[in-house]
Amino acid sequence: MAEIKENSSAEEHESYKLKRVRNKDDEFYNKLYAEERCKSFAFCKKEGVKQKEIMTLIQEDVRSDKQKSFELEWAGEKDAEAYKRKCVEDRRNSFAFHNMEGVKQKEDMTKIKEGISAGKQWT
Repeated sequence: MAEIKENSSAEEHESYKLKRVRNKDDEFYNKLYAEERCKSFAFCKKEGVKQKEIMTLIQEDVRSDKQKSFELEWAGEKDAEAYKRKCVEDRRNSFAFHNMEGVKQKEDMTKIKEGISAGKQWT
């Protein structure tokens, strides 16, 4: 019986030793897991900051491109308006020139008719 008690006590002692080792392993694993988790969160946070900076740069580029596009569009519209005004002015000048030419030809024809009716010859 003493032997059984001794074996039982030794088994119990071995069981407690194994339990302590398992608990230490659990603590070590939990600590290691917590450290890895913190590192993972820190990495994710850094990546998030990088991605946000990249997105900000992309959005600024898009805004800049849109602004340049609007500026080019407005410059094109101004050029088109200036061209239209020039065309109107050129047409007005053309009409004025044709009108002057018509008046001049009329005056010349009147002089010729007056000269013919007066009996003058053009030389």
